[in-house]
Amino acid sequence: MDPFTERTPRVVAARRLLRRAEREKTGRFLAEGANAVAAALAHGGGFMHELFVTARAEQAYPELVTAAREAGVRVSPVTDRAADGLSETVTPQGIVAVCDLLTRPLDGLLSAALAEASDAASGLSPVAAPAEPGAASAVPPPAAPAEPGAAEAGTVSTEPGARATAAASADAGVGLVAGPGPAGPSAPPPAAPAEPGAGSGAAVPAEPTAGSTAAASPVTDSAAPGTAPAGPGVAGQSATPAAEPEATPVDAVALATPDPAGARLILTEPAAEPAPTQPVTEPAPRLPAAARLVAVLVDVADPGNAGTVIRVADAAGADAVILAGDSVDPHNGKCVRASAGSLFHLPLARERDVTAVLAACRAAGLRLLGAHGYAETELDDLPLDAPVAWVFGNEAHGLPAEVLDAVDEAVRIPIYGRAESLNLATAAAVCLYGSAMAQRRSSGG
Repeated sequence: MDPFTERTPRVVAARRLLRRAEREKTGRFLAEGANAVAAALAHGGGFMHELFVTARAEQAYPELVTAAREAGVRVSPVTDRAADGLSETVTPQGIVAVCDLLTRPLDGLLSAALAEASDAASGLSPVAAPAEPGAASAVPPPAAPAEPGAAEAGTVSTEPGARATAAASADAGVGLVAGPGPAGPSAPPPAAPAEPGAGSGAAVPAEPTAGSTAAASPVTDSAAPGTAPAGPGVAGQSATPAAEPEATPVDAVALATPDPAGARLILTEPAAEPAPTQPVTEPAPRLPAAARLVAVLVDVADPGNAGTVIRVADAAGADAVILAGDSVDPHNGKCVRASAGSLFHLPLARERDVTAVLAACRAAGLRLLGAHGYAETELDDLPLDAPVAWVFGNEAHGLPAEVLDAVDEAVRIPIYGRAESLNLATAAAVCLYGSAMAQRRSSGG
């Protein structure tokens, strides 16, 4: 079959996902490069919807193309020029996946862990019923085993309409939803006609109607400056790259809202699982009942820094990363590439209300430590083996004064040489690994 060109409607629709507004509208984003595609495939069945690949990339990464086909993902060959249009890099690898968004509002990420800990203490075991279409209950009552074709037992499925309600309630506190998890079997939505001779896999669903798409917490690809000066402990500035001009609208074909199963929270192992329809090679990443290490990014503007912090948090064994305030969208292409696949490995949450983020972390039993270059307390002065949420600020301005007042302790990384400061991602690595190693020493791990 002939490869898709830059004018093929499916390619045009996918290219729109380079813009944050379109990502939030459709609930999908582009994962570019072999590392990101491999991590997305390992994330679970139903999460990836389409794989665009050039002839050269198919020869370079045959195992990824084969794995995508075996997982039921539509594989669409594209020209080099079409692949260039889907990329934000100077030298594209020629392999790009269309995936469901990974971030969720905050509340489910931490409150579910607290609920499980409470149930464990009382001898109860939370068991969730299969989610009905349109349901958005946080903790459904126990139910009978799932019917064939229904969502897996022990999961909560948040439909797109319910996500809009949760996002709308964010102003009053924090919304409900969990960290990323693999999708289970679900009835396929109506599909638009496929391109003649298109690759194997599922046809693209029709464009969703307005109001059925999840509206994530308002997070921009650039951040407003904070109010407190950055000191020698954390600094570094970087500009967010400009988005590609909007492509010509194509009404006939567009990317639909994500499968509702993509927003599930697995509460417990189901008593009896239905046979999976797609292979799942990795368990769903989620915040454990006893969270010990969380990274909070406040007003972080540079997607490269955000992606690197996510990668560091993953390497340090963190339980979650929370993007708070006016932080960059982690689905930005530069952030996805900088995370080197770690974006898919641990739960991510977004919440505009920084106060709500700090309160939720404190309620989960985490001590709040803010990285600040002018703090009186040095990193070496603190015991770091307790459960902690490390709070990092904007690259140029550091943490706002109100956040510094709210944390339990502001902490400075000492500068022993002549360097003026540390890059944000470097400072995060020092702090997160300091806590991770201390926690493992104290627990004998």
